[in-house]
Amino acid sequence: MPLEFGLRLGLASDMQYDKRIQDLRYNEEANRRAKNDAEAKAKVFADDFNYTNAMNTHDNPLVKQAAQFQIKRIGSFVNNNPDWQTNVQKRAEYQQLLRELKDNPDLNRGLSTDKEFELMNKYMGDPKNAEITNSPEFETVKRQRNNYLQFGNQYANSADQVDSFGGKKAFVFQSPEAKVSTADALIKYAASAEHDEFGYYGTGGYKKTVSETRKLEAAEHAIADSYWGKYLKKDYDSYVSQLVGNEKTNAKTINEFTRERMDPYYKSVEIDKGFAPHAAKPSSPGSNTDMWSTMHAKAMSEPGRMVELSPKAMQDTFGNDFGQINLNGVKSPLNGKPLNLGLIKADATGLVTVTRSPNGQPMANHKVSVKMPVEQFYTLGSEYKNIIDEGGMGQITPGGPRNAANNWDIHDEYQTKFKKFTDPKGRDFVEFEVGQIYDPNNVNFAANYDNAHGIKAREENPYSGIDTDQNEQVVSDDGKWSWNGKEWVSNK
Repeated sequence: MPLEFGLRLGLASDMQYDKRIQDLRYNEEANRRAKNDAEAKAKVFADDFNYTNAMNTHDNPLVKQAAQFQIKRIGSFVNNNPDWQTNVQKRAEYQQLLRELKDNPDLNRGLSTDKEFELMNKYMGDPKNAEITNSPEFETVKRQRNNYLQFGNQYANSADQVDSFGGKKAFVFQSPEAKVSTADALIKYAASAEHDEFGYYGTGGYKKTVSETRKLEAAEHAIADSYWGKYLKKDYDSYVSQLVGNEKTNAKTINEFTRERMDPYYKSVEIDKGFAPHAAKPSSPGSNTDMWSTMHAKAMSEPGRMVELSPKAMQDTFGNDFGQINLNGVKSPLNGKPLNLGLIKADATGLVTVTRSPNGQPMANHKVSVKMPVEQFYTLGSEYKNIIDEGGMGQITPGGPRNAANNWDIHDEYQTKFKKFTDPKGRDFVEFEVGQIYDPNNVNFAANYDNAHGIKAREENPYSGIDTDQNEQVVSDDGKWSWNGKEWVSNK
């Protein structure tokens, strides 16, 4: 029976199997939990070391080298400071080390350069730019890109020149047409159009004008110019790209567009040996005022004084049916340099200042308010990019889709000259004022302005109404022509 007793005793004894099993399970879960926590922390820690690298061949190795050095610094810091997660001061030091990894001059320069390279590649891939990308001017841009890839500065032709050009600087792509003011071409070719229509005016006056045919020929010659033509075509492309709906359907031809832009620069009507043209006659009785001349005479009484003309009439004088005004060669409100905006939607303010040019000729300047899509404004150049606060990199794509950005503003220091504007459709613009130069003696502008006020255009026939039955004979100065009350008749 001892065996039986022993068996009974053995079977009845508490071996604590359940507790040990529970302990094993607990330890396994604890170990797994600890392992998972460690992996999670390792992932978070590894994510801290993630950084964006530049893709261009100059900056990529520099950024990698700097990152490897910085990661070693961070690793050493963590190993030497096991309480870095709980110690507030050490946590701040850790965050500073991370910022140096993810925000440093090499990286920032490289990322900015990558964006400019993308813009350049997009430009080169557009068939509309083929004429320019194959030009000698664009070869200069390509050389600048190669300079950057070799030396880190697009203007340095060797490593020794980098410091003399301000050290390593991000590449900035600027297409050749952005550096060219086509106003020079418009002035040159418009001035070459000589007077080709002649007639008598007033009591012995002699009138000379440039015909519409000759004006169109001058525009065609400008477009055909081997140097200027490609830039004038780019201006035209820019004009067409701004049109929508019926505007695009009714767009002007490139010849019409260029001819219109040349209007301020054609030779004015000349009157010799006679009297100035008669003032415009208003449609309402009892008034005989040429409003254009009167307002400019008022401005000239105190050169440099600003006068207020009708904004709507000025818009009708200089703008087309689409609300666009030719703003080529205006001065930038940012730095006073020439700014080639081309034909763009803008609003005349009516504020006009008249001065005299160095040769004594009257020269007028009227203020125009421009509302430019923010994506288009971004393409004006790197100095204009600095005006925009994107609220984060990469929101605005130069030349990209409208309203790609949704969180941008004007930096505080520029808000006196530039404003953010959102139209009723939610489209974003940058609003700023520029001054357009014009000749106040241009009779076409005068006629447009007076017509906008409901005043009839000038009478081209100053002899209308002469009573030839009263033996009042009108003979030209050379004696070859006589006025019969309706037309000039040869005396031969």
